[in-house]
Amino acid sequence: MHGNPTARELQRMLFQGTPLPRPLLLPMVFSLGARIENVSLRAFLGNPTKITNAMRQLRGPLGADGITCYCDPFLEAEALGGTLEWKSEDGPPELRWPGRVLPDAIPSGLHVPEEAVKGGRIPVAVEVIRRLKALVRDELVLTAVITGPFTLAGRILRIDASQANEMEHLHPAAIELAAEMTTKVSSALVEAGANLLFVREETFPQFNPEMCEAWKAALEPAINVMRFYEAVPAVQLGSPASARQFGAYALREFGGAVVCLLPDAWSSLEQEAIAALNPAKVGIAIPSEMYDATVAATREPGVTGRWPTPAVITTPGDVSPTTEAKNLAKMLERAAAGN
Repeated sequence: MHGNPTARELQRMLFQGTPLPRPLLLPMVFSLGARIENVSLRAFLGNPTKITNAMRQLRGPLGADGITCYCDPFLEAEALGGTLEWKSEDGPPELRWPGRVLPDAIPSGLHVPEEAVKGGRIPVAVEVIRRLKALVRDELVLTAVITGPFTLAGRILRIDASQANEMEHLHPAAIELAAEMTTKVSSALVEAGANLLFVREETFPQFNPEMCEAWKAALEPAINVMRFYEAVPAVQLGSPASARQFGAYALREFGGAVVCLLPDAWSSLEQEAIAALNPAKVGIAIPSEMYDATVAATREPGVTGRWPTPAVITTPGDVSPTTEAKNLAKMLERAAAGN
């Protein structure tokens, strides 16, 4: 390998667990494409041609190591049988389930995951990945964002993140259904050519051994599928209080996966634990408003080691559609230089 490895060479090193000479810059930039193509977000999500064109146009000004091929928090839920109600063409929709809805129960009339993966907008995501794979060949890392089993289970049960954090358990049947769906979607996307999948978990119950084992059992099949296709699993945890504890658990138990935490979650870990980490497991999800502050902190004497050196620098979620790509590129460059 030459002295200045390409993005895909870095991805392969990451897959092998080898420390990287520099972080992979993989921000989640997707809905911004709707503005570039001058269409509503609702129309954009269902149009593989518009998505492919927008992602191609973002390659230059963004300056990232990868392309976000698809990112929608309701991708799996809609395919299972949920209905999206759009109050505006560009704002986030509301999820509605069919049939009779009882508290803490799985809605009736849902599709089985084996059939659900063929419906909704999952085929759109697959087609986008295939098209971009043919266009960029082996130059950039193709990423996509999927919903983790705990978060999807919460959506199925109509539980938001704050409610779940007060619960000791999530319904086992909902976790089982969500786990199967997460695995099926992962398989479809990596088979199409995705090189890295962000698995977003925003909904966590109280941290306890039973829920840890349930999470591991639910997510391991998807991680194994990604690894089989030589794609990198990147487990991204949101901001609930228990996410820090689940993050520490994932660092110990999820072999071959990058664990992406917010800076404050990393800073809460003991320095001994950080020092013992394989650098290839470290991902930092830095909100855009924190880039300057984070880089400045890492350069101040005495706090250089506050956060581990990351293998992946990303964002906590899809960046705002109003973000200017060139400004984000500068932020990424500064963040990379500060680590």
